[in-house]
Amino acid sequence: MKTLPLKINTFHTLIKPEWKKFDKYNTTKVFSDIPVENDILKNLFLAVRKSNDGRFNNFVVEIKNNMNKIFALNIFSINLANKSLFGENMIVNMEYRRKNYRFGELMRLASIMEMIENKLNSIKIYSKNSAIYFHSKYKFKPAIQSVEEADNVLKAITNDSSQNFCDLSLNAQKMLKESSQKKNKNVNDFCGRTNKLLMRYLERALKEGNNGKGHPISENIAMILDMKTIKENKDFFNELYKKHGIDYKI
Repeated sequence: MKTLPLKINTFHTLIKPEWKKFDKYNTTKVFSDIPVENDILKNLFLAVRKSNDGRFNNFVVEIKNNMNKIFALNIFSINLANKSLFGENMIVNMEYRRKNYRFGELMRLASIMEMIENKLNSIKIYSKNSAIYFHSKYKFKPAIQSVEEADNVLKAITNDSSQNFCDLSLNAQKMLKESSQKKNKNVNDFCGRTNKLLMRYLERALKEGNNGKGHPISENIAMILDMKTIKENKDFFNELYKKHGIDYKI
């Protein structure tokens, strides 16, 4: 795929993404390079290219400058059979992490656009434990599907002795006891209840305003963002697109 000449968003006007099929063999819709505004680094570009791993529907979103220096990237794959986008790896260069560059936010917005334009139903990820609160901020929900994974999360909640989390800790203790006594005959039901409890836990921790500090989850977990949740939070996402100078509305 040929890269179009980059146009700098000099006047800070909103830029409407241009969409096209990747090529004549792959009809996945991708956006042409989008100029975006960054409060610190000023004019950057959001771009998407084919992954070098040789797999048919694997792509990479990049944030770069006009000298093609890459600051961050997000590798994702599209599964047309189950109509989902799977986020495989999000990488921000070390010197630009946790310094309010908001690269993770911008890459998340890009994956939502790709999901919507390709008529998919959800974005699925397997989040590192250190990134769970980040993904929660952008409306991802826990999607645990195994009892072992559920037990590990429940143990983390049980170990939280914070006063404002006592009720959630007690609920987690009860569910762990249920699990140890093999009462959870319905795995889907048990994991579903664990996901709801963890969601309440994450939301409460985020409300404290410290990005979950003091309430760690030690395990990596599966998470999901579906179209229903995106539509319910469209004002939130639309404001983020506007902030980054992108003319895109859900």
